[in-house]
Amino acid sequence: MVVIHKLPVIVGLIGISAASAFAQTWSKLPTTNNPTPRRNASAVYDPAQHRMVVFGGVDSTGSKNDVWSLNLSTMAWHLITPSPGNIPSPRFSHNAMIDSSFNRMLLWSGQGSGLFNDVWALNYSDSA
Repeated sequence: MVVIHKLPVIVGLIGISAASAFAQTWSKLPTTNNPTPRRNASAVYDPAQHRMVVFGGVDSTGSKNDVWSLNLSTMAWHLITPSPGNIPSPRFSHNAMIDSSFNRMLLWSGQGSGLFNDVWALNYSDSA
């Protein structure tokens, strides 16, 4: 017995997803007050304040432990590194995520003066 499947539906779905992939384009966004160029930093989206928050990375002077915020409405960068207080050591290649339940950025691991296996939380209510 031969079973015939309805392939036009599958082909149609593939055609829709392939067509939508071609409609996407990149645009360079104009920003002001930019942080130093760097690599291996972490970036997360803070939906409560409609901004991107970036921590650490490596620039031409070495590992960083600064925190920057990009306001996605004004496209302006702001240095929001908490001061004074206990902050993570300068690092790069770390992982970060948003903890929306407690309105904070979580940071784990990375390397700098050595390899890190620590967890940090940046409470957004403490950093404008």
